[in-house]
Amino acid sequence: MTQYDFTVSPSVICAGQAVTFTNTTTPTSILGNRTYNSAAFDVYFNAEPDSTYAWDYADGSPLAVSVNGSHTYATAATYNATLYTVSGLYTTCLDTKVTPVNVTVCTDIQENNAANMLNIYPNPSNGMFTVNMNTAAKTTVEVYNVIGEVVFSTQLTNNTALVDLSNYSAGVYSMKLISENTTIVKQIVLTK
Repeated sequence: MTQYDFTVSPSVICAGQAVTFTNTTTPTSILGNRTYNSAAFDVYFNAEPDSTYAWDYADGSPLAVSVNGSHTYATAATYNATLYTVSGLYTTCLDTKVTPVNVTVCTDIQENNAANMLNIYPNPSNGMFTVNMNTAAKTTVEVYNVIGEVVFSTQLTNNTALVDLSNYSAGVYSMKLISENTTIVKQIVLTK
């Protein structure tokens, strides 16, 4: 019995990222032995071709005829990708397998750009840190100790904040900058 199915990779799909569709249909062809007499094959199987696969990526792009597929979705949405299998056993048979593909807007690029626009100095410091971040978004700065307690919190003013940890023990702290669509965490070192 044939099982029609496929997998989608990666599991988290970002708009503009290539997606791989892997056909896991079993068996992948009607004939297990390709040395079968071709004339007998034509008579027995009504001259129909072996399995043919077509992909409908559900975003208006044309059907792609191949065993496996690859596609890039331009916008975030849920698409019902369909694998069409046409097989010729006595007569032509069409089977379909539909799988929803969730495409999201990923913020990794935004986060990486924001991290590159972030400057914390001096680091290490004896307790006074300056934070500069080139952003128009309202940004909160929080500092956590090693057990996860918030020891300092402030807002960026004109893209800058002064963080005073001079009353705290030496050690490694986590500084978290939180804005509308970006969260950046950096390690800072307090020396005495």
